[in-house]
Amino acid sequence: MRLALALLAATLLAQTPEQLRLAQQGKDYLAAGQFEAAIPVYDQLVKALPANPGLKLNLGIALHMAGRDPEAVSVLDPVSKLLPQAFPAFALLGASYMRLGQPAKAVAPLERAVQLGPDDPQARRILADALLMLSRFAPARLHLEKLSTFTPNEPAVWFGLGRVNEELSRASFEQLKRTAPESPAMLYLLAETREKQGRKASAEALYAKAKALSPKPPACPSPYCTIRAYDTKARESFSKLASLGDSVELRQTRAEILSNQNKHAEAAAEWRAALKIAAGRPDLEQSLATSLYAAQQFDEAEALLKHLVKGEPGNPELHFLLGDCLLQKGDAETALPSLRRAYTLNPKFLPVRATLGRALLAVGKPAEAIPHLEAALPFDDDGTTHFQLSRAYAATGQTVKSEAAGKRSQELRP
Repeated sequence: MRLALALLAATLLAQTPEQLRLAQQGKDYLAAGQFEAAIPVYDQLVKALPANPGLKLNLGIALHMAGRDPEAVSVLDPVSKLLPQAFPAFALLGASYMRLGQPAKAVAPLERAVQLGPDDPQARRILADALLMLSRFAPARLHLEKLSTFTPNEPAVWFGLGRVNEELSRASFEQLKRTAPESPAMLYLLAETREKQGRKASAEALYAKAKALSPKPPACPSPYCTIRAYDTKARESFSKLASLGDSVELRQTRAEILSNQNKHAEAAAEWRAALKIAAGRPDLEQSLATSLYAAQQFDEAEALLKHLVKGEPGNPELHFLLGDCLLQKGDAETALPSLRRAYTLNPKFLPVRATLGRALLAVGKPAEAIPHLEAALPFDDDGTTHFQLSRAYAATGQTVKSEAAGKRSQELRP
């Protein structure tokens, strides 16, 4: 990032020999990457010369570069108002907000940084990341497209573009599904999807129905053309990604495709390959653990999840996966602490309620299991939770409810 370690050189308003010496020392520390050493120097100068915004900016830079983001934000936020043309103030303020996990607060300063430094790829990249985290896919796409011209050989950019276009296609498809589910556009799109899946009979039936309404696919511009354009852009982006050679992003793309095809063991192999490129990345390790869990490789998944939970004790998904691994292995008693923790961290996550209810039932606590199983019923698409609830009702003497839940379980079974 353009940090301007020419540093808005903070012209001193009062040039005592000691202040000049400190100013030079601070600049030397920053230039040498000794950010912790620079902090007390600029802190002293700011206290001596509080009307000098350049010194405050340099203090904010030192705090950010030292990883002290809460302090950096407290300095850079007011500085950005005092120096509305200072690119580093806005860029680093946004970057600190991102490292603090606050993308909503990061967007405005990063947008201003991109305005001030339109050719700076790093500020634009962080802004694109913030927009993606907020599911603001349309503006994220514009910044990623710009980045693809700045850094055409960066896999992360093409991976991001592919994902963004997929999300925009999905959103447009869902809108069409809600507003015109029987339209020719919708029928043609469904037919094309079935054809790609190898479901020829279903595809032919949908094509026939679509052609009865409209002999040809809808003309452009239309929702049909918009969705196909997004799909084409996504394919082109992933094709470009593949052409750049092996990368974490390429392995991630392959793993996700395999997961969507329920080939979880093969997906796990791709996550392992990604970790050989970027060892120790928690997000990749969690994805590997998820694939191992889905592939029913519970021993390996359990070992990895125990490691991950130590690093992220506040992550409810990790506790849930660990608890369910243990439950799948038949150790309901040991699973309960992880499942209870997952529920405490995210009580609205219905799969946790279903699994926790199942574990409680397994250890002979049906009365405690019932409210969790009842809460998870909207998540039950195969009758499993209704079946467990039927057992819990029966164990507590609620015969009528047990029969009703059992009947509904039969209805929901595939």
